[in-house]
Amino acid sequence: MRASTFGLEIDNVSRQRLRSFRIAAYFGALIYGCFGCVTQQSSQRSDTPAQTTPNKMEAPHTDHPPTDQKAPSTDSSQTSQTSQTSQTSQTSQTSQASQTSQTSASASPDINQRLTHYYAATRMVVLRYLAARGVQKAREQGQELRGRIRVRWPTKAALPLLMSQIGDAPKWEERWAAIRLVGELQAHAAPALPLLLRQMQKSQQPLIQAVVADTFGHMGLSASSTQPLLRALFARSSHHEVRAAILRALWKIDPTDADNRTIIAQGITDQHLQVRLIGLIAMASLRPYTDEVNDQLVRGLKDPHWIARLTTIASLAKLGMLASSNVPLLQGLLRDPHWQVRMHTARILPLMGPRASLARADLQALHNDPHPQVRTAAQQALSQIPE
Repeated sequence: MRASTFGLEIDNVSRQRLRSFRIAAYFGALIYGCFGCVTQQSSQRSDTPAQTTPNKMEAPHTDHPPTDQKAPSTDSSQTSQTSQTSQTSQTSQTSQASQTSQTSASASPDINQRLTHYYAATRMVVLRYLAARGVQKAREQGQELRGRIRVRWPTKAALPLLMSQIGDAPKWEERWAAIRLVGELQAHAAPALPLLLRQMQKSQQPLIQAVVADTFGHMGLSASSTQPLLRALFARSSHHEVRAAILRALWKIDPTDADNRTIIAQGITDQHLQVRLIGLIAMASLRPYTDEVNDQLVRGLKDPHWIARLTTIASLAKLGMLASSNVPLLQGLLRDPHWQVRMHTARILPLMGPRASLARADLQALHNDPHPQVRTAAQQALSQIPE
């Protein structure tokens, strides 16, 4: 998952979930279709009567020959009537069985039809989900623009075409796709800066504002003049994707700016998880790593969401010895209710240097942890931390 591109970050998560959903639905349809075929065969077998050979009528055994001359003719007529009756009943049973099998066959479609039906229904669910988020049309427009540019990645020569698309396209999805392609030009997209500023100011679509902010971030220092506008939009925007994109942009444009650091610190305490995660990642990358930066970063260790706590732990692991003063806080995370937080805390403690010996007692207490991976991580950490 790339945090650099707003659209790619959101699409990758949705694409993975939707791919898993489609695979599960496909195999579910396959199992259902096979089960339907087996059921159809078993129903046909149960409906078809067993063919048995009729017993021949035996003549009655008598000790004396018959005295009446008409008796043999009477027996033969009865035999013929019985055979006709049995043939008529067999014919009616066979016709009924064939009609029943035809009815059951028509009621149960072929397995290929089942798979086609379920796959089409699954695809419709996926497309409706993407269309509801406004991503499907934008992605199709982006593919069309790539086809017109005739290169996999846009070049500087494609900038006039993209700028005309941004200014003239009637639908916001088309403008979104063009702005996203402009962001891939990075510093070469500087001539489009005034046009992008107008789009951010006049557009009421949050996704347009977010993709413009990400484009400014891709442009780097060449978009430094947009920082006051981005900070003002962060303060008044109520959409979390816009605030997350602005954090990424300010972080990439100039991470040393004091006002930008203030906005990043505000992002750590944002009400939405996505914004808090971007703020934590950005704060951990600021240099020099001062005590003030550390105090802002460790606020993520007390975040109510376990993913934010886990992101902070990963950031501290990259800092290593620079974050060794946070060992007492990490000791508390060894008793976290979420097992992944406990496991990763135990794994990063050896990176904290000699101060990690303060947590040996807490690591030994994890020998009785209900999760096996936590117990393994605690044992490995104790073997690496000196007494």
